[in-house]
Amino acid sequence: MSLVAAVLALTFAAAPAGATAITAPGGVVAVPSHKFKTFKSSSTARVGIRPALSTLDDPPSGGCQEDVNASTTGEYDGTTLALIATETSYAGTLICEVGTPGQTMRYLWIQSSMFINGGLREPQPGPGECSHEVPTDAPCTEIDSVGSAFCLAASERCDGFYAATIEYDMLLPDGWVYTGWPSNCQQIGPPELACHAGTETYTIPPVYPA
Repeated sequence: MSLVAAVLALTFAAAPAGATAITAPGGVVAVPSHKFKTFKSSSTARVGIRPALSTLDDPPSGGCQEDVNASTTGEYDGTTLALIATETSYAGTLICEVGTPGQTMRYLWIQSSMFINGGLREPQPGPGECSHEVPTDAPCTEIDSVGSAFCLAASERCDGFYAATIEYDMLLPDGWVYTGWPSNCQQIGPPELACHAGTETYTIPPVYPA
């Protein structure tokens, strides 16, 4: 598997006059003097499918592409510059590229997760899944799992290390088996792989960066 290097980018945005601060559960606090900064990280990789003999449906000939990404906005006090809260959006996707109509996986499943300072954020989003089996018999080529996480510095530590991860399973159609797989996957049966991936860890500082 060729792994595209994870991208870590920083963008800056100061809250304009009258702007509304990050919304905490239970209400909105308008703090025009507060400052905001967004931190992002993402990772993509191709998961090659190299099946053997086919008897029924053909799998997607272009292989499958995994993606996991996260974006965190930190809210800082405009006077003390101390971190007040963070709001994070994160997602994992798995897309299998079809070469001809009718190509499909038998089953796909993905779960995204967010970690702050090594702790799993709850609640997790629901997993994404699809199945090419009775009664639907619809093509199964694309799934996602999308979540969000809020952290309030007054009640817990919000500065520190952030990272998103995904776990996913890929089951080939009947009659196909894997003859090779990338290092972030393991075979749990001739036609099935269990895989994992994650963003690079990125840091949210306790004080607004100069």
